[in-house]
Parts: sequence; C-alpha cells; structure tokens
Amino acid sequence: MSDKSPRIEVEDLVVRYGDVTAVDRVSFNIGPGELVTLLGPSGCGKTTTLRGIAGLETPTDGTIRLNGQTVFSGRDRINIPAESAACRWCSSPTPSGRT
Repeated sequence: MSDKSPRIEVEDLVVRYGDVTAVDRVSFNIGPGELVTLLGPSGCGKTTTLRGIAGLETPTDGTIRLNGQTVFSGRDRINIPAESAACRWCSSPTPSGRT
C-alpha cells in the first residue's frame, strides 16, 4: 500500500435493525493525515456508522477496509471481530513515554 492509499475505506455500508435502516449505502475514504467529521441530525446514523467501522456493530451489507485490509464485506461474507481488527488500526508503535 502506498502512503497515499486510504486508511479507512467504507463502501455502500448498510446497517439495519429489523425493518429499520439506520445506515443506507454510505461510502467514503479517509486518507493518511486527513481529519473527518460526520455531521447530521440526531438519529441519522453517524454513531452507527462509526460503530460499524470500529467493529462494535455488525453491518448488514457493504465493505469496510482498514489500512487496505478488508475487515467486513457483506458480499464476500468477511467479518473480522473487533478485537482482531483493532490491531490493524495502528500501523506504528506507541510513542515513547506514552501509555
């Protein structure tokens, strides 16, 4: 992966709770060093989207890649648990003196 490759890729993310669609085909990429804010009214799916990326919520469909590694794909039936996916977030060790 090149240094300019997206660190977080979300494609057509869907999260449903029964008949309620909380997130409906959300897509975005976040590159190295980029800061992103999700804006919207209460109940529009911001937290649910972030919980899906973090592996705390199981999406219904779509794809999530962290540092080029697919951690969720509805089409390919990939769902790496949060505790396994979490180590992929960090690509460098904790700076010295920090805990």
